[in-house]
Amino acid sequence: MRSLIIPARAGSKRILRKNISNFLGKPIIQYSIESAIRSNLFDEIVVSTDDPDVAELATKLGVPTKADRPENLSDDITPIVDVLRYEIENKFLFEHTSVTLLFACAPLVEAADLASAIKMFETQEKCTSLMTVAKYPVSIEWAMSIVDDEVVFDNPRFLSTPSHKLKQSFYDAGQFYIYNPRTLGNPDNGLITAGILPFLIPTYKAVDIDTYDDWRLAEKLYSAQFNL
Repeated sequence: MRSLIIPARAGSKRILRKNISNFLGKPIIQYSIESAIRSNLFDEIVVSTDDPDVAELATKLGVPTKADRPENLSDDITPIVDVLRYEIENKFLFEHTSVTLLFACAPLVEAADLASAIKMFETQEKCTSLMTVAKYPVSIEWAMSIVDDEVVFDNPRFLSTPSHKLKQSFYDAGQFYIYNPRTLGNPDNGLITAGILPFLIPTYKAVDIDTYDDWRLAEKLYSAQFNL
């Protein structure tokens, strides 16, 4: 059996009411819920929230939800892995084949992405977790800092090195993760576990929506992807 958890607390400091804000015509969390449903992969979909409005929307979309996430797991400093453990224990999911964490603000994730990732996860016998990753657009050896309004190159010795001679680096795309639930049962494990499997997604799907600039970029990328 497979389950999927979408964490969606009420509080959001940088974008107020972020999880239910309008994203190209509908609440942004609706995209994640609909992708999970459309994938037809999961025996149970859980929306973990303390927000009655989120619970009402999820229920209307076919995912019965109560705004019963404990207050101590709904602030902005609670590690998301603690929320996952709570929901796994509360819903008795430890014996499931996998638990997928899909973020509420991931409108560019499609059902096909989830299906491909689940297939990869389940065909890797020794794999206990998976995360979405994306390529850095340029080599991190070319990174720079700004000090006293001046550019300072972090690794100046690499400035004349052609890009094809530098290693390709990747970053956590922050769209979804997949776990063997027993892996999360180990209190020593965090969100990123040892031996985690990378699921590569294109950079146009790897937008971490934390600011209004991120939001506008995600809307443009979504519009371009789906010809809106």
